[in-house]
Amino acid sequence: MRKLSLGLSFVAMAVFAACGDNGSSAGDLGELSSSSGVDVIESCAAEESLSSSSEAVDSSVSKDSSSSSSETVVSSVSEVSSSSETTESGSDEKSSSSKEPESSSEVASSGSVWWPSSDGSIYDATANTLTDQRDNQVYRTITIAPAGSGYSEVWMAENLNFRYLGSTDELDSSSFCYNNAPASCDTYGRLYLWSATMDSVGIWSTNGKGCGRETDCTPTTPVRGVCPKGWHVPSQSEWSDLVAAVGSSSGTKLKSTSGWDDDAGGVSTSGLNENVGRSGNGDDTFGFSVFPAGDWEHQDGYSNEGKRAFFWSSTPDGDVKAHNIDFYYDGDYAYLNDYSTTHAFSVRCLKD
Repeated sequence: MRKLSLGLSFVAMAVFAACGDNGSSAGDLGELSSSSGVDVIESCAAEESLSSSSEAVDSSVSKDSSSSSSETVVSSVSEVSSSSETTESGSDEKSSSSKEPESSSEVASSGSVWWPSSDGSIYDATANTLTDQRDNQVYRTITIAPAGSGYSEVWMAENLNFRYLGSTDELDSSSFCYNNAPASCDTYGRLYLWSATMDSVGIWSTNGKGCGRETDCTPTTPVRGVCPKGWHVPSQSEWSDLVAAVGSSSGTKLKSTSGWDDDAGGVSTSGLNENVGRSGNGDDTFGFSVFPAGDWEHQDGYSNEGKRAFFWSSTPDGDVKAHNIDFYYDGDYAYLNDYSTTHAFSVRCLKD
């Protein structure tokens, strides 16, 4: 990822919601392959400014009238820096003291949100990079194609860090840095409510429009959601296909080689007890580099940094949950789960 200054253009107000819990599990070598060339998806103007309407998209999503052009972005809108190489986590802090994310510096006055005017992406298959032209952040990518599996897909090898700033009915943003620390976004990317993951107000696409808090929605796959143009939020079946292709000990193979807590004390806080007495780090066989970014939940605040990683899928599970995939410091596998959408999790995007 690169250091950037977020380009901002038009004003849109988006009030939408999200609501979070647990679920089940699933099971889990190979070689990397990549092709040459650069795939450019041209920039274009973003969605027309949201119309001022009193109609609600659904019970959890609504649009307020756009604010006047005289409104200005809060002067403290900060730059998000990032690196084209995954930053190793060296933080030992595991704080969950802050329940309400502090994101006032990221939204305009009166709750209005400024969105980038450009929308495009550049995928370089030779350099294995993806440039998100909405904010010019650059991400590493990886082609996962285990020998003999018949599987070959291009994934982001870093967590998404795009500042999706739509407000909810209770919060002034819908994506956050762990512990409200910008440095955490540099390391882990942002944590997104499911409604933000799905782009429930339809800023970038309409396939996930209306999917938010306590809403029984049926998204049209693939769901671009918050991902760069030409990429999408993986469905639960796509996460399942990855786990199956990777094979046994999928968690160990997909986790980063640093940043995870050790379980040397023999005490497994998750109850898995698969990795007792060993390091929680993986061997990152494919370069997928799952870091323990933790999560945020409306009632409990921030937690699990160093211990767990969670990624949303685009697949709902009823009207209050959505499917996801989990990784544990004391577990050898990747676990397919479902949680209440009050959680904020990491997002990895898959190439269309």
